[in-house]
Order: sequence, then structure tokens, then C-alpha cells
Amino acid sequence: GGETANNLAKWDGVRWIEVGRGTNGKVDSIAAFDDGRGPALFIAGDFIAVQSTLDWTGFSYAIPADHLARWDGEQWSSVPAGPPPEFLAGTIRFVVGSDGSAQVLYVFSSSDGTIWKLSGQGWTSITSPALGGFEQVVVYDDGSGPNLYVSGDQIGIQKQVGAAWVEIRPYAPNGIAYPMVVFNDGSGSRLYSLQYFADLSGSP
Repeated sequence: GGETANNLAKWDGVRWIEVGRGTNGKVDSIAAFDDGRGPALFIAGDFIAVQSTLDWTGFSYAIPADHLARWDGEQWSSVPAGPPPEFLAGTIRFVVGSDGSAQVLYVFSSSDGTIWKLSGQGWTSITSPALGGFEQVVVYDDGSGPNLYVSGDQIGIQKQVGAAWVEIRPYAPNGIAYPMVVFNDGSGSRLYSLQYFADLSGSP
């Protein structure tokens, strides 16, 4: 008791400990990802700076971080520029998965239906479904290689195939999105989804 943490903490099995002096605003998303510089935590949220300790004296200083930052276990660092500021200023989410050649970090905003991909080669913008925003993104390999799947109340479930998106489940007339999860049920990984299925139309 008595210790404080600015928006981010870690549990060591006994107690909670602050992480690198924290951030100057709330954290919305967190993911573990290796961008080529080694394993690290990536965070996103309503902050523009993270705090770090300069030396053994404990002097703390702020590192500019435009809603996105990287923690390597010892120090904070900024993330290379990529997505525009207006995208990062919204509520964004992370998904880590393979793009067929390497592990990548997908960063998406459900409000405007935008997806960005971070790999060891930097940022890439991904063409998103044109019909509207979405609530969830997962990476699933149906045997043809890992692909992005998105779901939303106006788009149903769609699968990315190259630069195009293919509908595999129509949108729900009641306007409720399809929550998704990938699970190995013993016969291999399968994509599970929740919703009232009056029929099982659509196919991957």
C-alpha cells in the first residue's frame, strides 16, 4: 500500500509496481510485440508524454509520446511516426498476429474503420471495408494463410483477401456486431462468433 502508479502498473506476484513513472493520461490499449528492437509493451491512449528516470539520482523527465509509446522493461521510447494524429487521438485497439511473413501489430480504430500495421519495416495503411466502422479485428488462418477478419453492426463479418474484403456473414438486422474469437477445439483453430443465427448463411 501507499505506492502510486500513473495509469499503468505491473503485478510481480506479491504487489503492484509502477511502470516507468507512467503516462500523463489514461491508457486504453496494451499489447506485447517485438518490432525488431526486441520484445516490448506498446500502449495507446489519451496521453502525449510518458515519464522516465534519467539516472541514479531518480530525476524524472518526460518523453513526448503522441498517444502511442513503447516500454522495453527499462525505458520508454517513442514509436516511429505512421498513423496521422487524428487517428491516434481517437480510441484505438491492438491486435498482434501474423501477416503471412512475420508477426505484426495491427492498430485499429472502430470509430472510423481504419487499420494500420506495424512491422519491422515500419507502418503500412490497410484498406478497410467501405461499408462502415467495425468493433473487432482478429487474425485467423482458415487454411489459406493468416487473414484479417473484422466484424461490425453494419458489415457483419468480413475477411480480407488481398486488397479486397469478402463478406462471410451478413450484418445482423438488429444492429448488433458479431464478437469473434479464435479457438483450437482439438481439430484445429476455428473462428467462433456470437449472435442469433436464424440461419447459417455466408461462408469463408
